[in-house]
Amino acid sequence: MLQTSSDFLIIGAGTWGCSIALELARRGHTSSKVIDGNPFPSAISAGEDLNKIAEESNEPSDSDSEEDFFWNRLTQLAMQAWKTDPLFSPFYHDTGFIMAAVGDEAFERCIEYAKGEKTLPVALNTKHDFQRTMPEGVLQGDFPGWRGFWKKEAAGWVFASGALRAMHKEAVRLGVQFVTGSMEGRVGELLYSPDKNAVLGARTTDGVEHKAQQTILSAGANSDLLLDFERQLRPTAWTLAHIPLSAEEA
Repeated sequence: MLQTSSDFLIIGAGTWGCSIALELARRGHTSSKVIDGNPFPSAISAGEDLNKIAEESNEPSDSDSEEDFFWNRLTQLAMQAWKTDPLFSPFYHDTGFIMAAVGDEAFERCIEYAKGEKTLPVALNTKHDFQRTMPEGVLQGDFPGWRGFWKKEAAGWVFASGALRAMHKEAVRLGVQFVTGSMEGRVGELLYSPDKNAVLGARTTDGVEHKAQQTILSAGANSDLLLDFERQLRPTAWTLAHIPLSAEEA
């Protein structure tokens, strides 16, 4: 049976898989392999899209909850990359973004969001308010019942699939190997140590064993084909799973 080895094996060539491979390569870890059962870019990857919203966060504070501090810090780092990294900056467009709703309950969420901003977003209450957020003629219709806010700065849209392709190209240039396709890239099963306490790699459907010092699963909603998540995997805008930790790990 054919075997290959690398320092890192990354299962999934979507946004997470490509970004992990790129960051590892930028830090000097060039012995990395990314495998995916679909041709790149995968049509089922959430990153194969025209647009995503991006916005700057508030400055992390000691008074933040753990969740808010993590969110604010992570968003800061991401926005720094979108604005200053030559690889990513061509794909970020500082247009601002609109949060709006028709129903009263949903509009209350818009109000709560606006209260949390350092600079109060522009209120949108009429169709003319909405139309003025974009070049003349772009927005048509009467916007019946719509109300909301426009965050004019420090937010915008990202050309997601363009960024995904750029990450892939740069990772390849830095030495990362990508293996894709229904046979050579599709994982049939994970490879375990004899005591089942460690993942050693993966076997693809063409029978090749890809072994690595570290195996990183970034297969999104398809992850439950390889691990039993006991119905706790929720494939929505992101993949959420609950992993129990020992007291020492926590």
